[in-house]
Amino acid sequence: MKTKLFNRLGAALYLALGLLPFAAFAGGGGDVSLILPDPRRTGLLCNSVLLGGLTAALCTGLGFAVAQWIRGSRLRQSPLRFFFLLLAPMPQYIYALSWMQLIRLLGQFWPGAYRLFASGLLPCVAVESLGFLPLCTALALIGLESQDRAEVEAALLCRNGAGALYHILLPGALPLLLSGAGCVFALSITDFSVPSLFQYNVYAIELFSEYSAAGAAQNAFWLAAPLLLLAVLAVAGTQAGISGFSFPQRSGDLALFRLPLFPRIMSWIGGAACLIQLVIPFCTLAVTAGPSGIFVQSLALSAEEFGNSLLVAALAASMALLPAFAAGRFLASRRGGWWTLFLLPLASPGALVGIGLLSLVNGSCLQELLTGALLPALGCAVRFMPFALLIAAAAFRRLDRERLEAGALLQRRCGACFFHVLLPMLAPYLCAAWVAVAMFSLGETGAGLILAPPGLELLSVKIFNYLHYGASELVSGFCLAQAALTAAALGLTLLWTAGRKG
Repeated sequence: MKTKLFNRLGAALYLALGLLPFAAFAGGGGDVSLILPDPRRTGLLCNSVLLGGLTAALCTGLGFAVAQWIRGSRLRQSPLRFFFLLLAPMPQYIYALSWMQLIRLLGQFWPGAYRLFASGLLPCVAVESLGFLPLCTALALIGLESQDRAEVEAALLCRNGAGALYHILLPGALPLLLSGAGCVFALSITDFSVPSLFQYNVYAIELFSEYSAAGAAQNAFWLAAPLLLLAVLAVAGTQAGISGFSFPQRSGDLALFRLPLFPRIMSWIGGAACLIQLVIPFCTLAVTAGPSGIFVQSLALSAEEFGNSLLVAALAASMALLPAFAAGRFLASRRGGWWTLFLLPLASPGALVGIGLLSLVNGSCLQELLTGALLPALGCAVRFMPFALLIAAAAFRRLDRERLEAGALLQRRCGACFFHVLLPMLAPYLCAAWVAVAMFSLGETGAGLILAPPGLELLSVKIFNYLHYGASELVSGFCLAQAALTAAALGLTLLWTAGRKG
């Protein structure tokens, strides 16, 4: 009974935090006619849908190809097969800077490269695909590893490798593949950072520009309504796969077979894209950052912003952890519409989250409490709680129930089972969720631009502003330091969790 009450209270706390930015818009008001896009905003909305659709399709296809490549390589039984997640939370403006540097290098040999690839839709799709590829790859790999080996072997007896791939593995992984596509679409259409860097006008930029010009929060909400609707529909479409999401329990070797020629070529292409996604940022940034003296100078110039960002990231991860895991325990045994409700923060543009929280806090009793780094940390916690929620729900589905029941029966005092059995089992997932939210928060731009108070400049905001004036050695140094920190944090987490038994 106490456990059920705790789960419900945790779920209520998660929803309260996730929907908190929208409380500022509950009173109504503003220009409701903004909900109906005019011809210009309709064009921007179509641009957003085109960008999100192409990115989602490319990421889904490449993610499945990478998963097939890992499944057929020596990594398939290694706990480190999720190495591609090293740069998963890295902000996409770092990939954008890498793309800019590559185009400059290519332009020295082909003068027309800059005109074709330096702005517009193509660089936006390429950069966002690199940024979202780890998410789609992880879901595709989990979907493949969750397949029943006996079914695959039966398909191999009745058919060939193509039959096993197209009739067993692909249909079995399809719900998670579509979930990945829906998440990527929602995240892509609600982001303005990458399109603004490549002069590709999208609807999310209009939202930020409108609020910056007029400062009317209610108008920003009505303006964002069409974008919100599309993002919510995309998230709702993910629930079939996400509601059953769980880390597979590896019990033996996977059923291996030789892929047909085309899928085999695609798996090689996917593997190459995966390696490019990991290597290119470090190579381009290391070259363009210049001598070590300039890199040290860039670290010195960004020390204060780095410290502010780390503080905000740590606070955001700490705020998100408890409600996410309590809600994850609540959702672990539930399916259907519950997941759409709990994943709503994933469909919220960062700028709208910032606008809602700022409007809610200004002039209220919360203004004295949420000072300094607390307000931007709250915005980041709201934005990235869904990632911690997914990890938590998958963790609770994988727990050894017999061990928990034995601990509850044999405990000598109340709470002993929690501290000596449940908490050690959840420790790797708690660590992974905390690091994921912290690293995503470190690179958040939309909410940070609005919520950071005067005197508290964040590194992501500083880099984003510098990139609009053109990439330089100092900016490359900023980005290289942030990429190294992200890779180190995720790498240590993967090594620690991989080294734990089971």
